[in-house]
Amino acid sequence: MHDPQKGMSKLVPIIVIVAVLIAGGAYYTLGKKSSQIAITPENTTVVATEPQKPVAPSAGITVTAPTYNDGVYTADGAYQTPENTETITVTLTLKNGIVVDSSIQQNAREQKSVLYQQVFAAGYKEFVTGKKITDINIGVVSGSSLTGKGFNAAVASIVKQAKA
Repeated sequence: MHDPQKGMSKLVPIIVIVAVLIAGGAYYTLGKKSSQIAITPENTTVVATEPQKPVAPSAGITVTAPTYNDGVYTADGAYQTPENTETITVTLTLKNGIVVDSSIQQNAREQKSVLYQQVFAAGYKEFVTGKKITDINIGVVSGSSLTGKGFNAAVASIVKQAKA
C-alpha cells in the first residue's frame, strides 16, 4: 500500500527550494527594473511648501557667543596616575579665542610619568595650535593617555581666566 505522507515528506524540501528560487528571481527582476527607471521631469513630483518665517527673538534676550580676552594665560592641571597625582603646567597664547601658541612645563615626579609627559610634550601642539580654546579636548597623545587629562584641566582653568 502507498503511504501518501511519505511521498509528501519527500516533496517538502523540493517545494521549499523551488519557492526560494522563485522569490530570488522575482527580487532580482524587480531590482533590475527599478534601477533602469530614468528620473525625468515628467515622472518627478515636486512638492512646494510655504517658506518658514524667521522667529523673532524675545524682547530683552540677547544671545552672544562667549568672547575671550587676548593674552598669555598659564594654569596647572592635575591628573591621577596609578602611582600618585601628577601635574602639568600649560601656557596658552590667545588671539580672538584661538590658540596661537602654547607651551607646557613638565612637573612629573615618578619616572614613568616623566617619560609620558615627555612624549606628550613632543606631540600635543598639533591638537592645540590654531584651534578655538573651547574646542580643545586632548585624549591620547603619542601613547600618553593620562597627561591629556591634566592638560585639559589646565585649559578649563585658562578658559575661565580668559573670559571677557
